[in-house]
Amino acid sequence: MSQNTRHSNVIPNVVPSPFQQKLATSAKAAPVMVVADVVPTTPQPRPEYLTLEEAAALLRVHHNSVRNAIKYNGLPAFRVGGGKNGAYRIQRTALEQWQAQQAAQAQK
Repeated sequence: MSQNTRHSNVIPNVVPSPFQQKLATSAKAAPVMVVADVVPTTPQPRPEYLTLEEAAALLRVHHNSVRNAIKYNGLPAFRVGGGKNGAYRIQRTALEQWQAQQAAQAQK
């Protein structure tokens, strides 16, 4: 039975690049360290109000879970822009307090 080359486990020969060949043959090859330009920046202030996605990222849940917590579990939030179709905003301190309350209830 002949072996099909398409399905064989043979890895084709890999030819090193000229740069790799030069590094391999160089007697004085020293480790190369690339340092990115670091621009000092001021830390960004934490937003006071969070979107559903930002709150979900903090809680490590899906954004629909945050939406359900608003509707059914008393997570305080309000809508901006558009009434019924507006986007939710959640105050960061209110989210942290709600999370602490939920954790305390879960321990009971």
